[in-house]
Amino acid sequence: MQSLSIALVDAVQDLYDLYLRLAPIGPYRMELFHERKDPGAEWPEQLRRAALGIDTLLRGASCLLANQLAPASIPLCAGVLKELRRLRMELGESGPEPEYYNYLGYELTRRGDGSNAMAYRLFGEVLALYLDLLCIYGPPGALEHLPRISLLRSALV
Repeated sequence: MQSLSIALVDAVQDLYDLYLRLAPIGPYRMELFHERKDPGAEWPEQLRRAALGIDTLLRGASCLLANQLAPASIPLCAGVLKELRRLRMELGESGPEPEYYNYLGYELTRRGDGSNAMAYRLFGEVLALYLDLLCIYGPPGALEHLPRISLLRSALV
């Protein structure tokens, strides 16, 4: 396996851990008691519907990264970006799409240099975009995570 920067791997792992804690579905959202309120009820319906597909793509990409098949994760990251673009439209975000989405779309279709580092960076970047949406549309208190996500995003580069 090609050498990866410790800072890059740490940033991606921190983003993934934050994702597991914030996402409408995931291990931290399993209900242990049936009479408790549905944890996804506080999320917009569009986000809850999209979360299952996005979760599947992110978990698939993370498995490929963990099994030293990092370049194979890039098409899954492209799928996440496509779903995020669709989700933004469904959530009614007005105005032009951020130029960052276009840049990242270009990077994903170009597939970079095929290195492990590039695959980790692209995975981290689509994960950060998803976390941005989760923080904006999530439950009260989720916005407090935006500065941390911004710091982790800068560590990816």
